[in-house]
Amino acid sequence: MMELLKNPIIKGIGIVLILYFALFANTQHPKSLGNRLSSENIKKNLSEVKNKGEFIASNVKIAKDLSKIATSNTKILSEDAKIGSGDFAVSCGDEAVISYEILTTDGKVLESFASEKVTVGSKNNIFLEKNIIGMKASGTRNINITNDTISQDKTISQRLNKSDSGSLRIKITLLSFAKSSATNLSCN
Repeated sequence: MMELLKNPIIKGIGIVLILYFALFANTQHPKSLGNRLSSENIKKNLSEVKNKGEFIASNVKIAKDLSKIATSNTKILSEDAKIGSGDFAVSCGDEAVISYEILTTDGKVLESFASEKVTVGSKNNIFLEKNIIGMKASGTRNINITNDTISQDKTISQRLNKSDSGSLRIKITLLSFAKSSATNLSCN
């Protein structure tokens, strides 16, 4: 019997049979190698890899956007001047209507916005979205940005340059907020 197994023709037939049963027999069973290597499953797996790659790429983009707000040298201090009222606070996915002013530390108003709609997690204005989380209706929050802040965000850099003292205070008042119907929001 051992002599028969040493025969190259028998070895070749054995390998062919093993490959046939591994790849082509019982391809309907979800765990079979033949099913896993079918063209449909390969396309599905490649699609999943593509989707996961896009997800990772979008998270990298979000991280880069967040890093543009300010680098590690940033000195941004946030304090609630008025807590606000109600049982609920702004969280990820909420649509908020805010008013805000950009002031120098000595109180000179650089810009003022009476009513702006912000969807937290939309990444349309990451700085404002990030800084209104936790606020309650009618609350006011002051965000102080010191003059030694190094920011890749052009808007913040320009406003810091406009300030005589080099520091800024952003005063945000939460006018109202509600849950958003938007999808694909991320507040990470």
